[in-house]
Amino acid sequence: MTIRKQPDDFRVREALSDELLAQVAREPSPAHAHALLQLDKTSLTTPDACSMLARAANVKSGLVAYAGLKDKHARTTQHVTIPADSADTLAKLQASLADRNWSAQLLGFLPRPIQAVDIARNQFEIVVRDLTHQASD
Repeated sequence: MTIRKQPDDFRVREALSDELLAQVAREPSPAHAHALLQLDKTSLTTPDACSMLARAANVKSGLVAYAGLKDKHARTTQHVTIPADSADTLAKLQASLADRNWSAQLLGFLPRPIQAVDIARNQFEIVVRDLTHQASD
C-alpha cells in the first residue's frame, strides 16, 4: 500500500468562515482595501508561493497575509490577502496571476488582512494506491 506517492495524492482545500465571506466586497474601497485571493499551489510551501505571488503582484512579500500553512507535498487551495492600495496592484490582481506551480484568482475585497480565525475548516483528500482487499479489512 502506498499513501501520498505524488502531490495529487494529497489535496487540502481551505474553507473560509461564513463571517468572513459576509464581509467580502466586489470592489475595492478605503473600507475594503485588502484583495482576497484564492491561491492554488502544488509542491510549494505557503511562504514560497506567497513570495512568488508578491513578485507577480509587485508588492513586498511581507504584505501577503495567509490564514494558515499548507503542506508542501500536496495540491492545496488556500486564501491570501494583499493590500489593494494602488492602481498598479489592482491591475495585476485582475489579470491572470500564475506560474508553473501556483495560480491566484481574485475573489473580492476585505476590510482587513486574512487571519487564522477566518478558516472554518480544511478539507482533505488522500489517495491510497495498491491497497489489497485483505489490507482494507
